[in-house]
Parts: sequence; C-alpha cells; structure tokens
Amino acid sequence: MHENKEKSVRALKKTLRNSKGKKKAVPEIALEIFEEEINDQNIISQALAVEHVFRKSIEEAIPCGIIGFDLDGKQIYVNDVFSRMTGWKKDELLETTWPFIYWPSDIMNEYRKIFDDFKTRPSILHNIELPFKCKDGSYFWGLISSSLICNSEGEKNGLLISVTDITRRKTAENRLRVLSARLIDAQENERKRISQEIHDSLCGKLTGIKYGLEEMVTSLRPPDKKRSVALENLIHLVKVTIDETQRISRHLRPSVLDDLGILAAIRDISREFQMLYSHITFSSILNVDETLIPESIKILIFRVAQEAITNACRHSQATSVKIYLKKKKSHIELGIVDNGIGFEADIRSFKHPATGMGISSMMERTELFNGRFRLITKPGKGTAIEASWPIA
Repeated sequence: MHENKEKSVRALKKTLRNSKGKKKAVPEIALEIFEEEINDQNIISQALAVEHVFRKSIEEAIPCGIIGFDLDGKQIYVNDVFSRMTGWKKDELLETTWPFIYWPSDIMNEYRKIFDDFKTRPSILHNIELPFKCKDGSYFWGLISSSLICNSEGEKNGLLISVTDITRRKTAENRLRVLSARLIDAQENERKRISQEIHDSLCGKLTGIKYGLEEMVTSLRPPDKKRSVALENLIHLVKVTIDETQRISRHLRPSVLDDLGILAAIRDISREFQMLYSHITFSSILNVDETLIPESIKILIFRVAQEAITNACRHSQATSVKIYLKKKKSHIELGIVDNGIGFEADIRSFKHPATGMGISSMMERTELFNGRFRLITKPGKGTAIEASWPIA
C-alpha cells in the first residue's frame, strides 16, 4: 500500500514538469488536463456514435418488431418495424402501461396472465403465437420470443420481446386444416357408403347362401351323412364369413354411432374388444350429456377411441383398459388408459416403435378440429392417451 502511494506521488510530480524539467504553471496544468478530458470525451462520443449507428443498422436489418418493458410493465422501447406492423406511432406506445392498445380485447385475460407472470417472475418467453391488433382495426398473428434486459451487475430490469408476423403462415395452416377436415369428412362418408353396401349387399347374399345350404341339408333324400357333414362345414364357413364381414362393416362405420350415438358406440366397441381379448378387463366411465357434443366431434371421438384401444390390445400387453368421456369446463375430454408395458415415445413426432402412424393419425385428427392431444407413457408404467375438443 505504501509503495503504491509513493509511485502515484512520483507520477504526479512528473506531470507537474515540462519536457525541460521545469515546473509547469497551474494554468498550463489545468489546460492540459482539460484537453485530455476533451479528448477522452471525443473518443467516448465517437464510440457511442459508432455503436448507435451499428445498433440502428441491426434494427433496420431485422424484419421483426421489437418492444421493451421495464419491471413495472411500462413500455420503454419500440422499434420502427413494430410501429409499421401495428400502425401505431412510437409516441403513442412509449411510456404506456397495461392494457396496451395493440392487445385484442377478446383475449385480454390471456395477455394479462402472461403480463402478470412477467411482472412477478421475470422469465424468457419462447415461440408463443398471439394475435395483435392494428390501429386500423385489422389483426395479425405474431410469433413472440424474448430476452431479459440486465444491468452491468446482472440484475434483471426489463424484458425485450421480438414479434415476427406469421399471418401468412397461419392463413396457410388454416386453409390446410379446412382442406384436411373436408378430406376426413369425405373419407368418413365413403366409409359409411362402403359399410352400408357390405352390410346390405354382401352380408345379405352370404345369408342367402347360408339358408340355401341349410335347406339342402334338410332336403337330402335319402339322408346322406357324408354330404350332410360337408354341407354343415360349408354352412359354418359361411357363418364365420358373415360374422367377419359384419365386423369389417362395423369397423368401417358403426351403424350404432349413427343410430344410437357416441356413448352407445363406445360401449359397443368395448364389448367387441372384450370378446376378442378376453384376458383384458375393459371399463368405461361416460359422464357427459351427448347433446352437448357436436356431430362433427362424435366421429373423431370414436376414431381416436378405436385406434387407442386397438393399440392397447395389440401392443401394450395390458390386462386393463379404462375409457372415459367427460365434460371438463368448456371441453369434451376423452381418455384411454392401460396398465401395459408402456414405451419410450418420440415426443418430437409422437411415434410409437410399432404404431407410430396410429398415434400420429390420432393427434392430427384431434388437432384438425382445434383439439388437444396428449400422450403420457413410460416403459413399465402403462400408457394414457387424452384428447379434448372445445364445445360451445
């Protein structure tokens, strides 16, 4: 410490003398100090100017809007892109607080929750899709992500949000969803037509053949045991074929769904699987008023249940399968739970090692009609499939 002080004193004495070693006058010293300060300020100003130009260039190059908030939720920054996206001028947005004028009123509560969560627990948002309201009354979809604003000591003091306009993508997705829904509807209508033709035509003809063979057995004169046994075998084969044909017809489009509704259809499919897989115990809890379920959702519920139960019976090695259908707030929720071996699901693509297409199909069908699909599974812990759809 003492040595450092001596060095500082020697350095100070040195600055108090000119190049010839003579002592400097006080004004001369003050002038040099002033010039050095001016020079330092110029260097700092130039650096700040360069940094400002660089930051401005980055802002103009980035095609997304950027908005910033302090920890109190006050808007402290808006870039030109966001201003152009919304149509609001910067001075109309800066220094404003909740509710912000670019938030749609019909989903204000959802925004408020995000906003309050940020104020109480500042955190980063990743890839959240939300609509924004423009000054002219129009809307656009924005993909938002964020980063925290921290001071030099690493303390959080705000949030910076980027907003990317994804309206075209959302429009294309909606069009694709409508086309896919129409395709599924056409597929179901075709299934229904083929199912009816199989039942009315093929099953009818097979039944006629069966009656004809039975008539031949009774009309054998004199009784011929050898021919009688052969005909009985044919009758049995035709009966098995009729049963299998009826099963295929029901699988394509169960008449009970159209005649008695979704609850009866789920009970019917449970009974059918119970006969095929006698070692599995099936149970169902159907606590819902069927009149609340739109017709377009009923067939989706049936198809998801059908696929999920099929997977559970064929691949899970389960001894118990539980099915439930219930109303949960403003949603209809379907669940199929088994106690089988479970599996390691590929969460990125929802693929099962053996039945990936089935799970993908269930998820796509569910989401096409604004539903939510959830797969819960783990090796040795069984599998649960949940699908829910909003209802009016």
